[in-house]
Amino acid sequence: MLRILLLLLIVLASLRSEAQFTETFSDTDFTQNPAWQGDTSAWVVNANGELQSNHTTANARFYLSTASTMAREAEWQWTSRLLFNPSSANYVDVHLLSTAPDPGHDSSNGYFVRIGQTDDDICLYRKDGSGIVKIIDGTNGLLNGSSHEIRVSVSRGPNHLWTLRRSHNRGAWRDEGSTTDSTYTVSAYFGISVQQSTASFFQKHFFDDISVQSWVRDSIAPTIREVIVPSPMALSIRFSESIDSVSSSVPARYRVTNGVGYPITARPDSTDPSVVHLQFADTLPARTALTLHTLQISDLQGNVMDADSASFTRYIPRRFDVLITEIMPDPSPAVGLPETEWLEIRNVSPFVIPLSGWRLGKTGAFSGTLPALNLAPDSALVLCSVSAAPGLSAFAATAGLSSFPSLSNEGDLISLHAADGQTIHALAY
Repeated sequence: MLRILLLLLIVLASLRSEAQFTETFSDTDFTQNPAWQGDTSAWVVNANGELQSNHTTANARFYLSTASTMAREAEWQWTSRLLFNPSSANYVDVHLLSTAPDPGHDSSNGYFVRIGQTDDDICLYRKDGSGIVKIIDGTNGLLNGSSHEIRVSVSRGPNHLWTLRRSHNRGAWRDEGSTTDSTYTVSAYFGISVQQSTASFFQKHFFDDISVQSWVRDSIAPTIREVIVPSPMALSIRFSESIDSVSSSVPARYRVTNGVGYPITARPDSTDPSVVHLQFADTLPARTALTLHTLQISDLQGNVMDADSASFTRYIPRRFDVLITEIMPDPSPAVGLPETEWLEIRNVSPFVIPLSGWRLGKTGAFSGTLPALNLAPDSALVLCSVSAAPGLSAFAATAGLSSFPSLSNEGDLISLHAADGQTIHALAY
């Protein structure tokens, strides 16, 4: 009897192992290992080793699927890149559980994640044949843009608890929500389905690093990812994951060095559960190295951070903190670099400098502002036009500016300005 039981356990373990799979498309062949089926002519594996849509028919739905029986206590992860702004006629469905090889067919039951549609969000749905029911409603407006890299994780833990998480454009993981649903507990396929309208959306869907595995309880405590100084008396902390609102609302669990002490309030962000806002009674010292200490902050799974710390500075710009160190007014003929005008700035201060809102000036006119970039001490950044940035970024850290000033070959006066309008450096050549 013991031998029979042992054999049964081995067989069950083997079946569960076979039900798991990973797919990186590194072999450039999606017809084997694992084998995908469906509208195979509508897909290619590109030079970057990604599955890419290749269907050039308007107002079409097309799909691929592969065998997958993982349905209970499982986790599904994948990366999607979408080079368009989603709409009601342009979106992606990733089917976690499907009872039919065509997961979008009216005969199929299961669960799927929809990326896009009218609300520009990422949501989890249950599919009941021809009907669908939204069971986790993601953040509206997340995908309101023309380029997205999205890492999605869906887990189904004990008691059919579903959790949807995502990372957008390589940012921190965010929880989109949790719910309980036990309607379907078997699966035959995992699949990807694309809905597209016009030629503007052709060949702009990419997928990679797909993983379907057994569910494993999260046992990793949160850590501090970033400390931001939004105003002279406030801090915003971004953690590595969504944070429990009760433990993170206790001011005594946060302390800043150099005599600053504890905040008077600690408030979780209303829309981003990985962010906590701290308010202090007095102004934080400027241009001084400070350290934030935290302790006993837990994530949504109950993992508790014993202690963590992060350094930061309330930076106030001063003249000559950043210098214009190189300039290319006459790039022709090109010698090893793209034939385009550019200049380089360098941080010569001991502080990390947030460049958001900084811009260049020339004879009363200004460029567009820099995005949210941080310039580390003794590091440089090349500034150029938006169109020139992709070519120059292969050689150095680069930021493209709208209305980048033309650099006269005969000589000119170029200035660098902080977000408050202060002139940080000017260069005549």
